[in-house]
Amino acid sequence: MSRTLKDRKTGKPKKKRKNPYGSEDKKGEPKFFATPGKGLGVSKLGKLIAKNANRSRKKSARQEGKKIIKTELLTKK
Repeated sequence: MSRTLKDRKTGKPKKKRKNPYGSEDKKGEPKFFATPGKGLGVSKLGKLIAKNANRSRKKSARQEGKKIIKTELLTKK
């Protein structure tokens, strides 16, 4: 027996995504800064933090690029 649309809608509510910048006034500034410790070299944790920071920076750049392309396509019509 297939489920109806109403049955699918009555599931667990989805959580709202958090703002990746922390707050609205810090929008555009990166949330993560990769800084190695002084005199300690780069630890595994430091490498992981830098990797995650770079990944989130690249992801936001891709999303911005998609938004720009989308707005250009809409304005050409």
